[in-house]
Amino acid sequence: MVRESVTEEGRKLRQGFFLTKQAGDKFAERGRAKGAEVTAREVPREIVIEAEYKITLPFVASLEARKVAAKIALTAIALQYGKDLALTSQFDPLRNASLAKALKDTRVWFFANEGFIGAHVRTAHQHSVMCYLSAGMRKGWSLVTLFGGITYIVGVTTDYAERFNPIVLADEMTLIGHVLSPATTFEDLEKIDDQWFPIMSEFCRQKGIVVERLGRADAGTAAS
Repeated sequence: MVRESVTEEGRKLRQGFFLTKQAGDKFAERGRAKGAEVTAREVPREIVIEAEYKITLPFVASLEARKVAAKIALTAIALQYGKDLALTSQFDPLRNASLAKALKDTRVWFFANEGFIGAHVRTAHQHSVMCYLSAGMRKGWSLVTLFGGITYIVGVTTDYAERFNPIVLADEMTLIGHVLSPATTFEDLEKIDDQWFPIMSEFCRQKGIVVERLGRADAGTAAS
């Protein structure tokens, strides 16, 4: 980085800060070649960089983010229950979600639910998938969580035709049922902001980062 300024005496001053000694030497050589007076300074032992950035939330509702959630759900089914099952026609709508041109064709909705978020400790490093396939209802759902608090429900099939129910922990079945209840708010960025901010705030606190909420769901979180 090179910064030009003028001293109180009216002299032009060019100051350079470089990541390598070679780059600094080259800067000094160019200055001397132009007849400038060059003064070398010691590199400080510690450099503090102050920066600000914003995390905005509209990406949560985007078509691309929903496609990612759908792909994660399909991959999880293949990993847990086998590729042969995941390749059956009953999951065609889920595969087609990756090619969707409109939000409604993804069958993916973001949601906020206090009971689901409070079921276990969450951090900004956490990603998870829960899946429930019901032979009785011939339907299936997956809950995809990204970065601890960005949550999606994915309709993985409307024609589940297997004669068996894959093993699902009772707690997971209860949680998915709770998400499908009136306790959930769907497609509301304000609620996602309420849900995710405490997780991001704790992550920033542990890193020594000062964080504040901007107050609008379309703005998200600011940190410095």
